[in-house]
Parts: sequence; C-alpha cells; structure tokens
Amino acid sequence: MNNQERLLSRRYAKAFFNVYEAQIEFDDFYALERAEKFFVERKEINFFMKISSLSSKVKQDALVSISQQIGLKLIFLKLLFVLIEKKRSSFFPEIFKQLRLELKRRKSITEWMVTSSILLNESQKDTIETFLKKTVGIHTVCTYKQNQALIAGVRIQSDTLLWEDSLQQRLQRITRFLVQ
Repeated sequence: MNNQERLLSRRYAKAFFNVYEAQIEFDDFYALERAEKFFVERKEINFFMKISSLSSKVKQDALVSISQQIGLKLIFLKLLFVLIEKKRSSFFPEIFKQLRLELKRRKSITEWMVTSSILLNESQKDTIETFLKKTVGIHTVCTYKQNQALIAGVRIQSDTLLWEDSLQQRLQRITRFLVQ
C-alpha cells in the first residue's frame, strides 16, 4: 500500500470515528486487531470483493458473516460497505489498522510488549496487567512473548516506557558498576 492509500485510509478511519465514536468501546480494540489480521491473511477476499458480476448483496452478506466470525460490531460494516461501493476493498487491512490506531489515540490505550524468561500462566498475566493499570492508570493491551535470555525475569515495554526486572538486567548493572 502506498502513502496516498494509507493517508486515505487514515481519513476514512477518522471520519468514521467522528460519526460513531460514542458507539465504539475499548473492547473493540481486540476485534479490530482480529479483523486486520483476518484480511491480511486472506487476500483472496479482496479478489472476491472486486468481482463485478457478484451483487452487492452477496458481498455484504459475506462481510456480515465474516464480522460475526471475528466478533466485529455491525457499525464497522457500514464503513466496509462504503469501501465496496467505492471499489476500495483492498483498503480493508489498512482501514482496520488505522481504526485501531485511532481508537488507541482517542481512548488512551497503551500497548505493552511483555517479555518473560518463561511462559506466563493466566494468573501471572493478570498480575502484570493489574500492575500496569495501577501504575500507568490507563487502558492497557498486552502482548506476551518468551525470551530465555532474560534469565528469570520480566521486561515490560510500551512505545515510551520500559520496566524490567531480570537477572540479565541486574548483571548489566553490576558490570557497569565494575567497569566504572
């Protein structure tokens, strides 16, 4: 996707939010993420939406089915129907990305990458998310990954903040202290 299409997708997302912001909630963040992933992974849907011999009704029914499958609110279908009408179905993945970014901006959502030396269970994830909510005080969305190089610890990072407590970090501090 070129810059002009990305800019147009951003404009669609902002215009959509200007009209429907009151109906969009924090939990829609996850649905938008699933929708973006769905359309990125299934490029054949773009081809399907461009077939001129298919009626708009068939295309709309397919999108309704997809939205139910991924848990997307029906209000987002209004935007997809407009995009089909304007022959811009190739914008679907970028539109969902821009909608997610706009939701993140307007609802003060912070995304966090939580890296740990072991796979975390649900209780540990809940503890981390509670810690973030108390510490930062805004909506948080966490993505988890494992990195054994941390050596018994956790690293939590957003676009602007970093918190780490691991043996690797402690060893680095000791090394810096000894080198001075």
